[in-house]
Amino acid sequence: MSNCYATGTVTGSNNVGGIAGEVVTGAIESCAALNPAIVRISSSTGTDFGRVAGSNSGALGANAAFSGMTANGGISFGGGALDGSGLAAGYGLGEISNPDTWFGWPFGENDATPWVWGADLYPAYPLPVLYWQTKAQIPAALPTHLQP
Repeated sequence: MSNCYATGTVTGSNNVGGIAGEVVTGAIESCAALNPAIVRISSSTGTDFGRVAGSNSGALGANAAFSGMTANGGISFGGGALDGSGLAAGYGLGEISNPDTWFGWPFGENDATPWVWGADLYPAYPLPVLYWQTKAQIPAALPTHLQP
């Protein structure tokens, strides 16, 4: 999986991540987990939770995660801003809205370089979005948890 993003809360019992629950083979690359929270349901005893992937035996690379994402329900992420499986840069509110943070991501306007800057369409949405998204598909403002 590549070139994707998520901004909503994710809830589950095990293998729960901001982008994917479990990576068995393959990879997650150039994805942004900008979720406010990862939540373990109360009846669960699962332990595989992460900002990008809940568990990973594949590959993770060049992903980003919101460092303010919370782990709820008796779970925790790995150390610092990394997800439970490592391999994700953690960014705060000021960083995610800065185009320089995303340097090296495939910006352009085609399938090979699918990212464009959201603020070019809506000044109040300073995040990367996918080139094929129409203006109607891009929120007019940042999600509440990403607003300064």
